[in-house]
Amino acid sequence: MIVLNQLRFANEIAERPGLNIPKGEKVPKQEIEMAIKLIDQLTTKFDPKEYKDEYREELMSVIKQKAKGHPSRKKGKAPQKTKTDDFMKVLKASLKKKAA
Repeated sequence: MIVLNQLRFANEIAERPGLNIPKGEKVPKQEIEMAIKLIDQLTTKFDPKEYKDEYREELMSVIKQKAKGHPSRKKGKAPQKTKTDDFMKVLKASLKKKAA
């Protein structure tokens, strides 16, 4: 899923001179082609009416409960990290599975 972020204004962006951000690396052509293939296989027509803002609904519910003096509740367990040593292997398997 691709997530879009809200546009940030210049005054909202802080300079971080001590932050050591690595320079871009050359991505192998095979990896780029595989990524494009994966994106093409997973691309569907987008209809915003099919989705509802569950985050906002849940947030408003929590706000209303807290305003009434009720404690906030935790929901479910946090997702566990997936352990993978070979990302390319996982992508190739995903492409084969989707194509089948």
